Amino acid sequence: MIVAVGTQRKPKLDAVKSCFEKIKPWLETQNDELCFLPFAVKSGVSEMPTAIDELLAGTLNRAKNAQEAARSDAVSLDFAIGLEGGFFTRISNGTRFCFLQSWACVLKDEAFFFGSSGAMPVPPIVADQVLEDGAELGLIIDRFGAEKDIRSKGGAYDVFSRGLINRQQSFELALMCALTPFINPELYKLTE
Repeated sequence: MIVAVGTQRKPKLDAVKSCFEKIKPWLETQNDELCFLPFAVKSGVSEMPTAIDELLAGTLNRAKNAQEAARSDAVSLDFAIGLEGGFFTRISNGTRFCFLQSWACVLKDEAFFFGSSGAMPVPPIVADQVLEDGAELGLIIDRFGAEKDIRSKGGAYDVFSRGLINRQQSFELALMCALTPFINPELYKLTE
């Protein structure tokens, strides 16, 4: 089974590998061997998405661009995956709440499905710097975390939750949710 992935970041790639190992028994394929092809592709959205619509567009664009990159290399794919993380905000009782969320898009031929992780509250000091000042989340998190380049490791999830949830886990949940139609195709009417 060949899976194109629209990223080269380790936590995202590890999430994809982990999910496909778990769902292998449910996928009808002639080849049980998993091959992952990471591609550095554009999301077509801002570096730090700040709305759910932008997160969805980014994941779909990454999946389509990974699919196209593989096809241009004459690779016959089983799936293309796009992953995107960012913020979204909601107002409740006059108070702004900002959440961190990971999204995934699974593309098989022309059919695609989305899935998301849970939504983690973002500390106001971080949300203000990103949303109002335009600061990059990775740089802000590096100041609060114990190490540099945290986005390539546990990510903001790791820092906010003191290690209880990390970036890879958030993308695993998002991707597993996006893969459910392929795990249970009869229910989703993907097969007759």
